[in-house]
Amino acid sequence: MMVTSGLRLLTICVGLLASVQAASAIDPIKIGIITAPSTPTPQAQQTRDGLEIATKMVNDAGGALGRPLELVFHDRQGPSDAADAALEKLIKQDKLSALVGAHQGSSALAEVEVAHKNKVPYIAETRLRAVGEKLYPEVFNIGISNEQIAVAIAQAMKSLGAKRVVAFTDNTDNGIELANRLAHQLNNSELGIQYAFETLDPAAKDFSAALQPHKANPPDVVVQMLRPPAAYAVLEQLQRQGIAPTAKTLIYDSAALIEDPAFWQNAKDAGPGMLGLGFNHPLMPVTDVGRNVGEAYKAKTGKEASGAVLQAADDVLMIAEAIKSGGSSEPEAIVKSLENLKWTGARGRITFSTDKDEYSYHQWPDVPFVTYQITAPNQSIAETTLVQEPGQPLDAARVQKSK
Repeated sequence: MMVTSGLRLLTICVGLLASVQAASAIDPIKIGIITAPSTPTPQAQQTRDGLEIATKMVNDAGGALGRPLELVFHDRQGPSDAADAALEKLIKQDKLSALVGAHQGSSALAEVEVAHKNKVPYIAETRLRAVGEKLYPEVFNIGISNEQIAVAIAQAMKSLGAKRVVAFTDNTDNGIELANRLAHQLNNSELGIQYAFETLDPAAKDFSAALQPHKANPPDVVVQMLRPPAAYAVLEQLQRQGIAPTAKTLIYDSAALIEDPAFWQNAKDAGPGMLGLGFNHPLMPVTDVGRNVGEAYKAKTGKEASGAVLQAADDVLMIAEAIKSGGSSEPEAIVKSLENLKWTGARGRITFSTDKDEYSYHQWPDVPFVTYQITAPNQSIAETTLVQEPGQPLDAARVQKSK
């Protein structure tokens, strides 16, 4: 009897152990998504949609290493020290395998310190050069950096034959950095381009004092770097004062304003003629992954996927690919896998630079972009004229000047 009871007990224990192991095998792989606690914006919603669509795609295909992905959304709130402590607690409590950072530059600078301390891979969502300059092995950026944007703008100014350029940017770390990087590009060239920029308060509504000096001597190009709502106030006042757009002066938007659903409601007559730096256009080459994400987004929202949707999807899909190729969901293994990544995502083939010089470390060097021109009121992105195709110089012959 004792032998029989012992066998039964052993059978029960083995069964319980098998159940625990089975449960452990299907525990989700958790990815932390850092969000700002501010009022949701259209871009923030597009980003969330892209993240969720990609997670569903991975899970519907069997997950990563047989385990489903789970997104853990974390609002960064309170003073910096408290916010950093809360993020560190989340990493340890939820055993996060990776982090996707917030867009705000100042927040990202603090977040990468926490990621580095805890050796957790951090997918940067900020353009701030200072984040890359940390040279932290855990930090990777598949979005375009301010350095890359500045190079793109400088090349566009050269193609347009501009001799005098004025930029308007917001007085934030990110805005000032972009304006300064453009200065570095233009001042270090032999193009003979005179460049100046103005920093504006994004909370202000009247920018007359900054714009008025350019009325008597308007530049060849006004580079618009601000985000809404300040961007729309600047556009309206540039037009009202007769500075731009005109037959002499083009407006070049580096903030992809047309992707904002409220663009035409706010831009109005200042929209036609505007050039824009874009990260998604129907005439750009589409990968199979990009096509699948676009179809899923259209089924969910009835709209075409924006650059923000595709980048967010790449964030999650890339982490899943790194887990699969590295054979582990442990953070340090994911970091090593990402360093050796050669993978085609929604926007193209993604690899990371390992050169430890300034901004390029762990930056995707080939982020695809185009330049389009709005030629009529109420145009969608699909209807705009592509004046610069991916990997090609801007074709000034395609650019229409206002009459």
